[in-house]
Amino acid sequence: MLMYHRNADSVPIHKKTLIVFMLGLLLQGCAKNTSYSYTQERPSLPSYLPPPDPNKIRLERKLNAEEIKVIQTGQYILLSIPSGLLFAEYSPNISWPSYGYLNDVACYLKMFRKVEIDINVFDAYCDKHQRMIALTRIRASRIADYLISQGIDSRIVFTRGMGNDKPIMKTIREEDKLGNSRVEILFKEEII
Repeated sequence: MLMYHRNADSVPIHKKTLIVFMLGLLLQGCAKNTSYSYTQERPSLPSYLPPPDPNKIRLERKLNAEEIKVIQTGQYILLSIPSGLLFAEYSPNISWPSYGYLNDVACYLKMFRKVEIDINVFDAYCDKHQRMIALTRIRASRIADYLISQGIDSRIVFTRGMGNDKPIMKTIREEDKLGNSRVEILFKEEII
């Protein structure tokens, strides 16, 4: 139960006491350190950054040349792959020429210490929503199975079939739908 002064003051006693105590601490701290200078204790950023790995740079350039976008934001790295590069239209099976692309992706993933890998598959065709969800789930699991067969740890691989949710482009013409049909592999690099 809070105690109030009997006068017209509406501030509780414990709040007034706390305010007086905090002001006292502040004044004592200022009085003790009278020789403080901002330039003496200025924080500085680390001046050394490790050089980038030339193999990672080379493989990133190769992936970009193959239309696989490598996007890094902080600790997260996103590989965005057009679905047409990996799958035939309405097919859950990985096409034969795309195994070379997936091998490059597996090699790139092996270069990092990872916490988790999320494989999200999107499709943009205007068919029944439940069918698109099922198709994209199967595609995500097929990609995950192949990456695991190439030596990626299965304990950190998570898959999601997103159907035709979350488009990244407005579809006006039939050709525009291809940009929304994609595979996104997102992973978080472990900080040592």
